[in-house]
Amino acid sequence: MQHFEPRTPITAKAPAPASLEPPRRIEVAFICATWCATCREFLPQVQRLADANPHVGFLALDVEADADLLGDVDVDDFPTLVVAHPRGVLYYGTTLPQVPVVQRLLDDLLGRDAAPLDSAEAQALAQRIRAADNDG
Repeated sequence: MQHFEPRTPITAKAPAPASLEPPRRIEVAFICATWCATCREFLPQVQRLADANPHVGFLALDVEADADLLGDVDVDDFPTLVVAHPRGVLYYGTTLPQVPVVQRLLDDLLGRDAAPLDSAEAQALAQRIRAADNDG
């Protein structure tokens, strides 16, 4: 079984061409657990998402090792996704651990002007993730 390191950025193997200006910048955090077999199997597949979406930032967070960053967020199941845009969090919830499912979600959010969620918990989490990313 593969293992993932907490707070691991997952980046595209090839950067987006300089001439390709994405219409929106989206950050995706996968909240998982190192002890979760589903997470251990799914997170290595996220590389395919990163390669297909070089304008999207991907981050793997461990519910225990990154507890200081996650705070008191309510995680019902794994993997939980946080999809953040500069306007706010566009998606916060569990997903099927399948690349095509996550890709369809991203395509939908990129293809329309999705309104930020009305969730103080999700917005606070996104702010902590951005602050940690800017610090390190």
